Amino acid sequence: LLRAPGCQLDLSDCLTTRSMIALVVIALLLSPARALFMNASEEEAFKQSKISQATTSSPHHLMRDNTVYLYLDIYKIAGVDENAGTVSLKIWLYVMYLLPHLAWNMTENNLDGIIVPKGTFWIPDIAPYDVQDITYQSNSDQALLHQGIVLATTSLYHGHITCSFDVTHFPYDRHSCPFTFGQWIYDNLTYHIDVMPMFGDLDSLQLEYFTESDQWKIRGPVTIEKGQRHWDRIGYYNTMTYHLEIERKPQFFVFVLLMPTIVLVLLSSLTFVLPVESGEKVSLGMTILLSQIVALLVLNDILPPSSANFPLLGVYTLITIILISVSIVIAVLVINLSFCTDRDLPVAFGRVIRSVNFMHAIGLKSLPRAPGTVPPHKVNPSPREAFNDRDVTDKDEETDEMVERRQKDWKCFGEVIDRVGLIIYSVLTGAVTAGFLLKIMIQ
Repeated sequence: LLRAPGCQLDLSDCLTTRSMIALVVIALLLSPARALFMNASEEEAFKQSKISQATTSSPHHLMRDNTVYLYLDIYKIAGVDENAGTVSLKIWLYVMYLLPHLAWNMTENNLDGIIVPKGTFWIPDIAPYDVQDITYQSNSDQALLHQGIVLATTSLYHGHITCSFDVTHFPYDRHSCPFTFGQWIYDNLTYHIDVMPMFGDLDSLQLEYFTESDQWKIRGPVTIEKGQRHWDRIGYYNTMTYHLEIERKPQFFVFVLLMPTIVLVLLSSLTFVLPVESGEKVSLGMTILLSQIVALLVLNDILPPSSANFPLLGVYTLITIILISVSIVIAVLVINLSFCTDRDLPVAFGRVIRSVNFMHAIGLKSLPRAPGTVPPHKVNPSPREAFNDRDVTDKDEETDEMVERRQKDWKCFGEVIDRVGLIIYSVLTGAVTAGFLLKIMIQ
């Protein structure tokens, strides 16, 4: 913390990032034992001599380079409200400037800084431009360091900044959240604002005190953009815009929402596999359909109701709902066909279910050709009785045989529809799922 040999009042030569922060802490919290060569009365007299030179009005004509320096660091992402389009941030803000005529040689009295009541020195009118619902805790004292640095304000801001939410790739979404600090009353003819040169990179925040959030992380550096704003042709005001980009940590929503949705889609193909005799074909499809609708409602509660950026997960869920609905319709059709006995299967369909090559290709057995029937005869009947009995018996047995054959044909045709539907459904759901996963993860 000691001054470097030959150091005058050039901030970039005198201090480093860590030494400056340590100096601020010492100036605010150091006990009275810091003055080893001055007793209490001498220290108080020295303090009063510096206070007498202070001014509560803008000392821009006395400031080095006529510049007010800002040091800002993001402490924590307190919360994200996607429906309201805001991010809650806690921000540390230090406002300071350099008055060379108030500097002293620390080696003469071993006094590194003095603490003065708030309002002793002029406080620059630095204010957030686009932060809502601001609450802040400001230190009640100011500090003057031996280099002539006036620490005018140390504040912890807690406010909501407006973000541009794009939930298209939820839960792998990223959002841009710029926020601006700048002059409020005094324009740039009075003073300028800049980043403290001893804090390393002048183009981005250091994030040395950032506390990680469970749901969000900062993606890339928080860059700083210097600019100006013009108010009603009155004057130009310097601004510092901080470009914050946040990224969601997707693990929670992947395990709770994304993976169950995909698993339910894969399970829905079992609707085509269950036999008609189980009585659960339609029930299984309806259960999965209702589960997908619930997932869509949960997604609606989480994300903002925006038509501009509809999430791909919502589109995927909606497509699967349509596919599952079609599978239910096919299941109902197959059940009806399996109990159809009042008409013969059309010839073209009959050729399909008796085609060995086709049935083998879809994994089913073809039906054999319908054999001829041999009606039974009674033993030694009279000629008239034999004729009458054979006529009645032929009609009865022909009717029973036709009913059984028709039911078997229609049931086999229903199995063919199920198997072809399974193949087409699996291809469609697989393609939709693969395309969705590639689209959602590759931005």
